Parts: sequence; structure tokens; C-alpha cells
Amino acid sequence: MSFFEAKTVIDSGWFFSNNLVGLPGNFVLHDFPMHADSLNFALLKVFSYFSSNPFLIVNCFFISSFVLVSLCSFAALRALNISLNTSLLISIIYTFIPYHFVRGTHHLFLSNYAIVPLILLLAIWMLNGEIETFVLNKKNHQKNSITFSFTKKFFIALLITVFAAASGIYYSFFAIIIFTFVWILNGMRSGNFFEIKNFAAPIFIAVIVTILFYLNLPSMVYWTQEGFNSFVTSRAPQESATFALKIINLFLPTANHYLDYFTNLRGSFDEFAYEEESGAESLGIMGCTGFLFLIMWLISKDQKNENSFFQKTLTQFSLNEKEQNLISDLAILNIFLVLFFTASGLVMFIALPFPFTRSYARISIFIGFIALLLLAIIIDKVFQKKLLTSKNPAATCASVVLIFSVFSLVIFDQVGKVDISPKFENTLSIQSDALKRKFFSDQKFITQIEENLPVGSAVFILPCEGFPEYRGSQDYELLIPYLHSKNLRWSYPAITGRSSYLWQEKVSNMKFSDFLSEVRKENFSGILIDRSHYASDRSWKELRKMEMELKMKSKTPAIISPNNNLVFFQI
Repeated sequence: MSFFEAKTVIDSGWFFSNNLVGLPGNFVLHDFPMHADSLNFALLKVFSYFSSNPFLIVNCFFISSFVLVSLCSFAALRALNISLNTSLLISIIYTFIPYHFVRGTHHLFLSNYAIVPLILLLAIWMLNGEIETFVLNKKNHQKNSITFSFTKKFFIALLITVFAAASGIYYSFFAIIIFTFVWILNGMRSGNFFEIKNFAAPIFIAVIVTILFYLNLPSMVYWTQEGFNSFVTSRAPQESATFALKIINLFLPTANHYLDYFTNLRGSFDEFAYEEESGAESLGIMGCTGFLFLIMWLISKDQKNENSFFQKTLTQFSLNEKEQNLISDLAILNIFLVLFFTASGLVMFIALPFPFTRSYARISIFIGFIALLLLAIIIDKVFQKKLLTSKNPAATCASVVLIFSVFSLVIFDQVGKVDISPKFENTLSIQSDALKRKFFSDQKFITQIEENLPVGSAVFILPCEGFPEYRGSQDYELLIPYLHSKNLRWSYPAITGRSSYLWQEKVSNMKFSDFLSEVRKENFSGILIDRSHYASDRSWKELRKMEMELKMKSKTPAIISPNNNLVFFQI
């Protein structure tokens, strides 16, 4: 899917439509709204100025996501007064969290979660009352007037909010939920939900909602003109429970861990409870440590016994009041996200009337940053107390070596092996030798077709499948011909339920002579068959029959891909 998005941007300039696919009509993507990903599409657009290769562009985007996540998490940590060294350390750990690799190029835009640390930075600022929107100014020392204050921090927060709204529907939706919780929590603390100091959260929520409405306006206009398409990406409320956050998945190791024990442990859980989101929820050892610390902090907070977990932590790390308040805010945010988004949690009140966003397990990337931010505070205190004040150079050097050894082990724990079992191959978008051979086989096959057809010729693809998520499947292998082509047009993909797809479905079920006649009327120059898909959709017997009939009517000998999976007939 991500490669198709990149090639659409290359060929059409943006992602709304594509006149090279979805024949005999035009492909329009308004039924599958992706407008909230405008920032990610803009990044694809930038890369398209330097290359017209969709595969290279997608890989460049994915690699750049590591840089963007590192920079944004580093900036967020520094804004919270975390030291330079610790910010660098934690931002790298956060960048290499399992979520990033599980998303890979399969969920390309989700892998760019650079906005997440900045959203949480805003939440913390608002909890601390650091973002002033309206301030009272005295005039002539007699009366007060309310003026709008464009402070530097408010302007930065507003800019982050705008970016959040255009960074994907999930991240913007999570931002709305978090900001709403912050508003309620601040209102409960102050006793006034509409206090001037409490205006930041509703303003930012309104900004996100307004931008989302504006970005999705083209789809709304399209639905008004063409009717709403209920066949595309239909969601059921129970799916929100299936794809919700599972607490156990936060603690399970990555699926391709270097240690066989952890790989087998993960596999044993996946055998009876595997679903697409599970591998992405893993926090790794360090993230789990921070998560558990926050739970314990919340339970033991304000205990006066000097032997309690809370008092020992204060003594051990010399936490001042500001740091204690920050940790408390992190603990509250952490427990809220868990309770709200976990399976059958409070989010079901939203999922029942609005089941469109279902994969609430993706909140784990927010929980991961909260947990690592807590550890950043602790590591900073260790640096200050144990290293900077130490008069023994050897002890200081040993402590630094220990910290970076722990850092190396954390990366080792989170990243895992590249050489993994086929079960997870598609999930992590890792190309084995077999996939590479298939790639070059398909590329050579499409090149041969282009050499035999005039520029701009149309090709009908069999079997006829809808787009996207045809019959619940997200197998987009029929996109391969378009991805490799430079000057041909294609029948796939056509949006399920729309006129092009309905026509394709109708003619593909006709008897052969009528089918061929209808296809020729629409100026198709050839038929391409994906043998494995066609046999799966119908049968091997029907596949052989179709190929025999096409062979008799074909103007030239059939072109067969080197791996024998794809065959083309010129008609």
C-alpha cells in the first residue's frame, strides 16, 4: 500500500486521484480518507523531486522517520530540562523501540511517530500551567482587560497542534483524547473547568478538529455528490476490542529476539492470541521498567514510612518537588491511557457509535515515551549524584561505561534479528532472497509487456479484486504491475462499490466471448493474470481454461514472468 501511495504522488502530484489505474474510470481515493496524513504525503512529495522510483522513496521515507523521531523526542526531552547526554540516550532508545520495526514500510505513516513526543510535551506543559493563552493586563491601574497573549510557548504549542492534526488520524485522535483528559484533570485540580488558565486544552482540541474537518472536506464533498460508499473499510465495534491495547503485550519481547528463549516465549503467546497489532505493543526491557515504576509510584505516592518505595526513591535520587510533580503527572497520564485504551476499556464508549478507528493498541507508542521520560529523569539524577559529584575518576569512568553498556543491551533487546521466520516476514517488511527474486522477476515481466505495447495502453488484471482491504484482506500484490510500470495504465486498483469496480466484477463473470468483447470496447490492449490469485479466487481448472481461451485469441505469444506466476496476453 505504501509503495502505491508513493507512486501515486509521483505520477499524479498528490494522492487524491490517479488516472493510470482503476480503469475504465478514474481512481479517486476519497472513499478511503487519508487526508489526515497530509504531512506524511508532503514528505513523500519532497522525496519525489529527487527520484521517480517508488521503492526508493518509501525506503528513504522509512529511514528518515528514524531521524525525525530522534530529533523530535530529543527536542521534547530538552524542553523538559533533561540533560543533553540523557536526552540523546533516551531519544535513540525511543527511536529503536519495537513499534518502529513492526510498522516498517507496511504501515509506513505510522512508523513516522515523530509527533508523539511533542504531543506529550504539550500535555505536560498544560498540566503544569505553562501555556498561557489569556492573561489579565491592568490598564491605568484601575480596570482589568483580557488580551490574547501570543507567547513563545503558546505559538510553539499551536504549531505542534497543527502538525499533530496532519500526522495521521490515529495520532491526532489520541492527541484529542489526551488533551481532553488534561483539561478535565486541570479543572478538577483548580475546581474550575472554565478558568482562564485552563483554556489551552480546548483551544488545541478545537484546532485539531477544525484542521481534520478541513482536510477531509474533499471526501465529504465527494460523498455528497457520489453517495457514501459503505463497502470500503467497514468496521464493526467488536473489532475495537480485538485491536485494543493488551497489557501483556507491553511486556512481551519482540518477535525476533536474539535470545531464543524470548523468541519462543513470544511465539507461545502468539499461537493462541496473535493479531496484527500485538508485536508493535512491546516496550522492551527499559520501557517496561519505566512503566512498572510509574504504576508503583502512583500506588505508593505520599506514603510517609521511610522504608516505603516512594520515600526510598526520593532519598535515593534526591528528587525535588518539581521533579516529583512531573513524575506524578506522568504516572497519571500512564494509568489513564492504559485504562482508557485497553481491551474493553472506556474507549468502547467511543468505538460503539464510531467504530472507524479501531486499532487502539497503537497508543502503546505514547505509553513508551512516557515510560522512557520517567527513566530519563532518573538517569539524570544518577548522572548528577553519582558521576558529576564523584571525586574518583575511575568510578566516574566505570559508571559511564556501565550506562552505555545498558544502552547497548536495550538496543539489542528492542531491535532483534533480521533473519526471522516467514511468519513475521510480511509484518516487518523484510525481503528474503525469495522476495528479491520475485521482485526482479516481476520487474522484468512488466518491462517485457511495455516493450510490446504502445505508451498509454490499458491492461485488464485478473482476478477482479476490490480495493482497499478486499474481503477483509490487505494483500495488495495485484498492485505489482502498476508499481513496476512506467507508461501503461491498469484496471487494478478500483475502489470497491464504485462504477469501475462494479463494471470489472460484471464483465469478469461473463462467458469468455462476452468478457473479451466488453474489455475490448473499453480499449484494453491486454489481459494480465496473476495465477496464484486467480486460482485462489476461483480454481486451477478455471485458470487453465481462461489461459487456453486467451491463447487462442491473443495477437502475440503469451509473455510469462520468470517465476511463472504472472502471464500476459495481448488482445
